[in-house]
Amino acid sequence: GGFDPNPHSALWPHLSVYFFFAVQLLHYWAGRLSGAYAGPADFHAAVTLDPDLLRSSSMIAALLVGVLTVWASARLAERVAGRAAMPWVALVLALDPNFIRHSLVISPDMLLTLFVVLGLVAALEVSEHGTLRASLLGGLWLGLGTACKYSPALLAAPLLVAHALRPGGRRGIAVLRDVQLWLAALVALAAFIAATPYTVIDFVGRWSDVLVATDALMGGSA
Repeated sequence: GGFDPNPHSALWPHLSVYFFFAVQLLHYWAGRLSGAYAGPADFHAAVTLDPDLLRSSSMIAALLVGVLTVWASARLAERVAGRAAMPWVALVLALDPNFIRHSLVISPDMLLTLFVVLGLVAALEVSEHGTLRASLLGGLWLGLGTACKYSPALLAAPLLVAHALRPGGRRGIAVLRDVQLWLAALVALAAFIAATPYTVIDFVGRWSDVLVATDALMGGSA
């Protein structure tokens, strides 16, 4: 059969699937350019003989995402506790066994963690400076995080509070009239649809998968 871009599951959104597929595509083209593979048939044969071949490149990509997450967490620590906190937070996170384990697993978890941390940094920027750029970035990270798993949709709460607290912001229910908040929401929606289009296309047909994912979220395992 031909290439099918639809993962055919709404249990999780699909951004991580596309991310790791892109990594494997880069792996293939690196092999083509270096002369290791003459074409797709050679690559398929190599993967068949050594299934860890694909896993190794994906693990390296997951590890790089983990490094970016450490950097983003240090940025978040700087915003909350000052520059002196940056190296300590980075060191503790980099040495945390649970974090290291997830950094070596091919799953949506590290990608969504990176986007959640970046979203919190953007929310702090909104609350402190209230710039349009921070609002749009907050929406972007919210959309991309939710495109990995549904749980980062909870980022909407700190982003909402941040807009209420921003300089010149509207307090209470009046925050819902904040134009920047709605622009952030539009960016989040656009990012989600662009990053996992088949989740939206198949939403009704795969409603049972969505219910399973929602139950997992409510149970704290999503």
